[in-house]
Amino acid sequence: GSFTATLIVVDSKGQGDSASKAINVYAKPTARFTASSLEGIAPHKITFDASGSNDPDGKLVNYKWTFGDGTSGTGKVVSHTYTKGGDFAIWLTVTDDDGWQNATSKGVTILEKPYPPKNFTVTNVAHTGLFFSNYLNVLTWDKHPLNTGKIRVVKYLIFKKKKGTTQFIYQATVPKDVFTWQDNSLTDEADMKSYIYAIRAVDVAGRESDMKQKDAGK
Repeated sequence: GSFTATLIVVDSKGQGDSASKAINVYAKPTARFTASSLEGIAPHKITFDASGSNDPDGKLVNYKWTFGDGTSGTGKVVSHTYTKGGDFAIWLTVTDDDGWQNATSKGVTILEKPYPPKNFTVTNVAHTGLFFSNYLNVLTWDKHPLNTGKIRVVKYLIFKKKKGTTQFIYQATVPKDVFTWQDNSLTDEADMKSYIYAIRAVDVAGRESDMKQKDAGK
């Protein structure tokens, strides 16, 4: 608002004088915004709404956004699609009709694919007898907690390869609520330890996680 400042001076004889000057005091605007979501899987579209921003002594004339991935936008309500995974900081800067600015930010997490299973283990199990022997490699794993609530894993893919070879060979598909698989095609204890196993998590859109590997001989 506008205020008047008055200076009064008085000399030793009691004579005085005064001078007045108008002073304009401006209030800074407040930047606030909401987001339709703060996490998702790429490509993921988010709408940002700065309607909660305000200027106490005027009006807002500019809304500038930076989306954290090298792109920017303007407007009270904007939408942006994240095409790659990562953690991004979204900044809103508002400018009022007096030229004052204020800024605020939120963080967004975008994933490109599921996280791989955790605690992947391979256990050698040998049943040897006089007339019959059975050799198994038992695979176990846990679901990754970071997938919960963000990515809907629907299945796991199992692979294996002989040590010294480069190509993993698909073995089986395991439902999302099963966390073990047995390889019962092994012939002896040496064969049990000669493989490297791998597992991937697959989400509802068919996106595969990175491959988690485990040496059956270690």
